[in-house]
Amino acid sequence: MKLFKKIYFLMYPILFASFFLFFKSVNVFNSVSLQLVITTILAYILSPKVKIIDKNSGEQGQIRGLFFKKVIDNKV
Repeated sequence: MKLFKKIYFLMYPILFASFFLFFKSVNVFNSVSLQLVITTILAYILSPKVKIIDKNSGEQGQIRGLFFKKVIDNKV
């Protein structure tokens, strides 16, 4: 988890590149612009989001993902 807390912001570019290369190799879409739009939407939905919560001890960031069972606490 410590490693994921440090590199969670790299998940969006990694997902974008992998979906783009997958759709390009399979030739699902003829148009590159349509391929970019669908790839961007899928990568945005599946990438983790950071939500800042105000607590008594100060601000705290929480990393949330679509398939995460638990919320990961991250210091802001």
